[in-house]
Amino acid sequence: MVDYEYDRFNFQSIIGDLPFPETADSMSPIRDVFRIMLNKNYSQMPVLENGKCIGTVTLFSVLRKLNNDGDRKSLNERFMDFPAKAFIDENFPKFVSPDEDILGSVDWMARSDFVIVGSPSELLAIFTNYDMVHFFKRKTEAFLLLREIETILRYLVSQKFQDKELKKALELVKTEDNSKIGRIDELTLNALKQFILSYWGKLEDLFLDRERTSKQLEKICRLRNQILHFRSHVMASNLCELQMFRDSYLKLTKSVER
Repeated sequence: MVDYEYDRFNFQSIIGDLPFPETADSMSPIRDVFRIMLNKNYSQMPVLENGKCIGTVTLFSVLRKLNNDGDRKSLNERFMDFPAKAFIDENFPKFVSPDEDILGSVDWMARSDFVIVGSPSELLAIFTNYDMVHFFKRKTEAFLLLREIETILRYLVSQKFQDKELKKALELVKTEDNSKIGRIDELTLNALKQFILSYWGKLEDLFLDRERTSKQLEKICRLRNQILHFRSHVMASNLCELQMFRDSYLKLTKSVER
């Protein structure tokens, strides 16, 4: 059997990137809990009693408690001395197993701010909306950059041709299946590269250096194949290169818009 590993979008795969949950004792004064939350920019804090999580203190759980008509008389000016357990939301948090799929928690995260990885008796990590945003950023940034680069290049080329002229030029493009190209957005990135180099006379004043442009487009095509076919992990250096290409081509749009 071939030793082959594949990426999992489960919580176990990112536990190492998440902070270990900081907790509050159920009898800690809420003022102390607030102080930690404010100093560390937490929006929630699990509350433990006898080593087990009995709920979480959140800014919303405190506001709900203060807004409860039945508690207004008891929650007087000394409410900051009340224990943390008086402010917990028993309906939160949601606990997820390390093996659980992150994508399965997207709907929950849209309504709530966090989940806790583990169980009430064993807290492993807190996964917040902030972590969700960065998780998707890491997984999708390269794809979005490639899409933007292709879109910008198509725009730049289209601005240098009249409609009929562009249509005629596209009809001469050779595709792998010998199908006809009717619109510029039907060109693959590799075909777009060949188109730019084939019609360099029309585009020279835009890209200026043919050899440099050829090398750039070749590198982008190579990165695209690696990324879209999941042939390797996307490195930070790959993202930097894609961002550099995107930014340089984005600047060229200013010259055709004048």
